[in-house]
Amino acid sequence: MENNRVKKARKPKEKLLGNNILELMDKKGMIAKELSDLSGLEPSFISRIIHNQRMCISLPVALKISLALNEPVEKVFSYKRTYTVKK
Repeated sequence: MENNRVKKARKPKEKLLGNNILELMDKKGMIAKELSDLSGLEPSFISRIIHNQRMCISLPVALKISLALNEPVEKVFSYKRTYTVKK
């Protein structure tokens, strides 16, 4: 039997090197529950991101956290490009 499956092209992901969430939360006097409420993300999910147990996150998640902290994404997360751009 011949396999006629077509592989889906995977979207490139950015590998996180770390984040500044705890520092920004401290600076703003914010606790994790507040960040969870403002971002609409589960507290356990945010905890895994803060403690670098989730190193690949989607752009919408990064934006939700950044908006909740009222900071640009670049200030909240540092990342490493995992693909090359063809010119």
